[in-house]
Amino acid sequence: MKPWAALILPMVLLGCTLPRAEVSPEGTLDIFGAGALSGDARLSAEWIIEGGRGEDQAKRLVSLQQAGVEASLTLKSGPESFVLARRTKAQLLATPFISWSWRMSAEHHAPGAIRLIVGFHGGNPKSRSWGAQPFVWLGTQLPPYDRVIAIQWGDKALERGNLYTDQKVPRYIARGGARQLGDWWPENLDLAEIYRKVWPKDDIEDAEIMFIGFAVIKTEGPSEGSFRKLSLYR
Repeated sequence: MKPWAALILPMVLLGCTLPRAEVSPEGTLDIFGAGALSGDARLSAEWIIEGGRGEDQAKRLVSLQQAGVEASLTLKSGPESFVLARRTKAQLLATPFISWSWRMSAEHHAPGAIRLIVGFHGGNPKSRSWGAQPFVWLGTQLPPYDRVIAIQWGDKALERGNLYTDQKVPRYIARGGARQLGDWWPENLDLAEIYRKVWPKDDIEDAEIMFIGFAVIKTEGPSEGSFRKLSLYR
C-alpha cells in the first residue's frame, strides 16, 4: 500500500456534530476561495490537517495567500505524507461538477506528489449507515467515507483523461506533462461520471461528498503545487 493511501483509509467515527461546509441555495460550494478563509485569513473550521510527524510539521508545508477576494493555497511535499481536507455536506448528483485552477512548479515537481482527493459515503451498497459506521480515521476529525478518488497531474500530457484503478484509491489524470508546468490552468470535471466509471454497481443517487482536499505524498526532493477557485457546482 502506498504511504499516502494509508492516511485516507477509513478507520473510527468521531461523531456527526463537527462543522461541514454546505451547498449554497444556488447549488454551489466554494471549497477553496474567499469563503474558505476566516476573518484572520486562516482556513475555516471545516478544514482538518493530518499526517506526517504531526499537525505542526504539516502546517509548515502549507501556505495561504489572499489577494482581494481571491485566495490561493500552496502545498509542498517533504519527507512525510499528509492530508489537508475540508469536511463537506453535498449530494454527488446535486453538485456533480468540480472546478479549480492549479499550477505545478517547474522547479519543484514530482508527478503525483500533490493530489486533489474527494471522499464519498452512501453509494457503496455494502456500507453501513453513518451511525453504524464501525471504522474511523484514528486521530482525525474526518466524517466517515466509503469511497475516495484522487485527481492528479500526470507524467505525460497524453495521460490527460486517463483513469487508473490499480490501487486502493483510484487516480484520475486531469492534466499532465512538463511543458505545462509553471502556469495556471483551469479545470472542470464531471465527478459523477468518474464515480460511475469506477463503481458502476454503486447506488450513486445515495452518494454524498463528505470531504474534498489534498493528499501530499512524501518525496525525496521537494515538490510544490498551488490551487485556487476550487468549487463544486451543478
